[in-house]
Amino acid sequence: MLRKVLVRLGLVSVIGTGIALAVACGTDAVGIETCRQIESARCRQAPNCPNISLAQPLHPGPGTRDVDACVRFYNDACQHGLEVGDPGAPVVKLCVDAINRGDCKIVEKPESDPACAWLIPPAPPPADAAADVTGDAPVEAAAD
Repeated sequence: MLRKVLVRLGLVSVIGTGIALAVACGTDAVGIETCRQIESARCRQAPNCPNISLAQPLHPGPGTRDVDACVRFYNDACQHGLEVGDPGAPVVKLCVDAINRGDCKIVEKPESDPACAWLIPPAPPPADAAADVTGDAPVEAAAD
């Protein structure tokens, strides 16, 4: 009898832990597939650019294996999504097309091309502006 109770408690514990982990490991990541498309295009164009090495991060090996390792790396890395969100398929396609044109400057820094400028995260508001919005701006002394 005691054994049955312990087995049931163990089973309930395992199920409860699984549910807790599933809820805790949820993600609100946005732009995962967009990130993968952009990084995959960059990985595939990088061998055409002598100043871009696929050895880092974690891409050892010669030739196309570097490209494949690069794509695999970013498939995982992109699970965090994009800070800038997802602008939609047409905008992403324009950016990927710009990368695929093969200009090494764009492969290295896609945000340098107008088609990919949306990759630049918005600047945070100045500290003074944030204080004004929250009503925490310092009160100026009245002139005598």
